[in-house]
Amino acid sequence: MITTWKSQPVLYSKNASVLLYEKKGDAWEAVKWGHDARQTYGKKRKAGPDFMLVSLFKLLLSSDTLGITVPPLPPGISVTRVLSDLMRFMRVQVEHRLEKTYDGYMTLEDVNWYMTLPPSWGARARATMLRAACSAGLADSPNSHRLHLLLEPEAAAIYCVSRGEEWTVKEGETFILVDAGGGTVDVSALTKRTQAGKDCLVEAVPSRGDACGAALVDQAFWEYLGGRLGDPGLVSASSDVRGIHNIASRWEARKREVQYMDQDDMCIEIPPRITKLLPEGVRDTLDDTDGDLDLTSDEVADIFRPAVTRVITLIEHTMTEVQNKMGQRPSALMLVGGFSASHYLVGCIKHHFKGQVDRVWNPADPGSAVMCGGVLYAKDPTVLETSAAVGLGMVLEQGEEASFSLTHTPSEVVKMPKRGQNQRHTTRGRVVQGGDLCQVKEGDTQTPVSITELPLSLISKTPLKPMTMITKEQPHNSLQPLSPGDCDALRLKYPSWFRPVEQAMKASATVLTIPASGCMERADAIATFCARAILSMPSLHVIKNSWCEFGVPGMASLALALPAVLDSLTGIDWQSTRIEDDSLQILASFLPQMPNLREVRFTGNRISVVGARALAGALRQCPKLEEVLLGDDCNIPRADRSDLYNPICDALVAGAPRVQTVSVVCSGLTFL
Repeated sequence: MITTWKSQPVLYSKNASVLLYEKKGDAWEAVKWGHDARQTYGKKRKAGPDFMLVSLFKLLLSSDTLGITVPPLPPGISVTRVLSDLMRFMRVQVEHRLEKTYDGYMTLEDVNWYMTLPPSWGARARATMLRAACSAGLADSPNSHRLHLLLEPEAAAIYCVSRGEEWTVKEGETFILVDAGGGTVDVSALTKRTQAGKDCLVEAVPSRGDACGAALVDQAFWEYLGGRLGDPGLVSASSDVRGIHNIASRWEARKREVQYMDQDDMCIEIPPRITKLLPEGVRDTLDDTDGDLDLTSDEVADIFRPAVTRVITLIEHTMTEVQNKMGQRPSALMLVGGFSASHYLVGCIKHHFKGQVDRVWNPADPGSAVMCGGVLYAKDPTVLETSAAVGLGMVLEQGEEASFSLTHTPSEVVKMPKRGQNQRHTTRGRVVQGGDLCQVKEGDTQTPVSITELPLSLISKTPLKPMTMITKEQPHNSLQPLSPGDCDALRLKYPSWFRPVEQAMKASATVLTIPASGCMERADAIATFCARAILSMPSLHVIKNSWCEFGVPGMASLALALPAVLDSLTGIDWQSTRIEDDSLQILASFLPQMPNLREVRFTGNRISVVGARALAGALRQCPKLEEVLLGDDCNIPRADRSDLYNPICDALVAGAPRVQTVSVVCSGLTFL
């Protein structure tokens, strides 16, 4: 772990997310980063228009900065560019450390990047992070296996639970984790479970976030300073960049030291050259002996109050959700993140929640919890199991353009025992959690509009033409095919059971093997991982389904990625105990679009007559199809088999002259 950074004011495990841009000709170029950027900027007493210090830019990725003023970016520079520049400096730092430590034995090609982010960031913000990482040279593609996204509260929880000698969490115990950072504060509720003999953390309720981190306290301080010095005084002082930088450094140190309920005044040293710039009337308000600025305990409390109040509100709301869902309050609070190094914040939280929780724990170095947790997660992703609370959904109607929307509040879940799936009744414009097939509900009537939200979030950059598959049973079902050039695939959180599934799928660069699922719900989850795998396999030749029972949501997830490999696919080998008509029709609609498809195998499938006709119509349109094997190892009556397979054989014989072999195997009997 790197704990020393150039020009840092105090020893700390994180560098500052700050960049110094210099205008060179007509372009702006990032020349310094972190604490060194601040110090370099501070040394230029009259910085002038050719230098800009950029900070708090990560807040621009949040849906709302909620009162925190974010400094402007250089003209023509996007937040993606700023993130990319920051990551480029980080990449160079890592490269130098590898050279120094391993002397060429290990290079950047051996590095996997685990980037932590606040849960308040939406899908677009996460996609921006991935694009910036690629632009900075961390990976070649947003879908690279070397890029991983992890929520900051989850990483922090993994780290804290690993500190068993300091923090003990019992089986089934639910605790609240408060990740208080510089810009945002995120609050999560997690329950400790034991699965397959291993401890893991399960999300109890969706996390909450707010832009009420340490930056909000800093902003309140500068507003207070402006009030003490007066607007003319603050303008005069701001002309001395180095002096203002010195005030900021001294405030940073005092901010960490101040104690809750401390009655002592806080002294902020004002550099003499700043004092000389102040108007005489303003100068008289400072301390007579040394010209320093003294703050009473009440003034300090006023500076902290806006941020502390919002942090406590987040915690209270999360505690109420846990109480309502689980019938009991959380047993503990865990405080991590750089802002949790503030004794004042920790003291306020302990005082407010005294008697409501058994204990409040704050590790010795709370700022490193997220970083260390990310490393622990990289070593063993199965330690964490969560469900995404936000995702990208599609509300699709025949004849209409797709409309995309996001939600943080899932609607009520209604269990469907017959199908083994969840169905949500929701209002138009709302989306639901991944894998659910839903209907729009407006008032007392139900409109037959399908909603499918994919845990694998795909963000379209260009207008998409709807590819509508209309059936009698589901007349308003549309899908939007996306390709790698049109979208960014976002990383999914790994369920604890998925590691062997991922390993099986990555065994070959040209063959995607979809392993057995065990149940349709799990199969639909696997489908989203398959979709991501497809987008990263440009040379994919064969898709093999080894008894994974996809439902409609799972097949829809897979279908969104298929356009990326239509030209390269030569074979489909589908083994499954059953395949629903709607699912088969989705898959069948893609077969004619595969110009090099030569072999199709559907074995062990309970295909209805409706599905058989859809498959037959698709296969006869495949220009290079040479071999078809259809099999059913279920004990279907022979008469039904004839009704099932004759349409396929007739269609192929009539419409696919290149087909040389059509085999239909039913319980050991073969019909040619």
